[in-house]
Amino acid sequence: MVCALTTISRMTHDDFRRVFFERYAEDDDTFDDDWFEAFFDNASMHGYPAWMDIDWDHETDCGNVASGDQSETLFSFSDAGFDAYWTRSTFNGLQGPFETYKEAVESLGYDPESFPPPQAEVEEEDGGGDATD
Repeated sequence: MVCALTTISRMTHDDFRRVFFERYAEDDDTFDDDWFEAFFDNASMHGYPAWMDIDWDHETDCGNVASGDQSETLFSFSDAGFDAYWTRSTFNGLQGPFETYKEAVESLGYDPESFPPPQAEVEEEDGGGDATD
């Protein structure tokens, strides 16, 4: 008996978004970015149809009011064996759903092989001593 190995190919990002939409949309819903954002907001705030879990988040306080702080978050979503990932960042907004964790990490601009990135070490500033010195 000869067994052949088969490779399971992943869907394209657009195909996965379409499958996701068809699974959760109502009959009169429109397939567009607004639908995905509303779905994300409902799932993350109200738990419908399932909760979004925060898998990773990072916030940078740049100290420059003009440029603002930066935040990045990676969310996972699971509903009856159907999994998806979402990301949100200061500069790219909400992105997703993604079929794989790797795609979500890449959407944030990171290499999945070295994710999560090491957190930057925060140097504590010396206050120059106390008033009794």
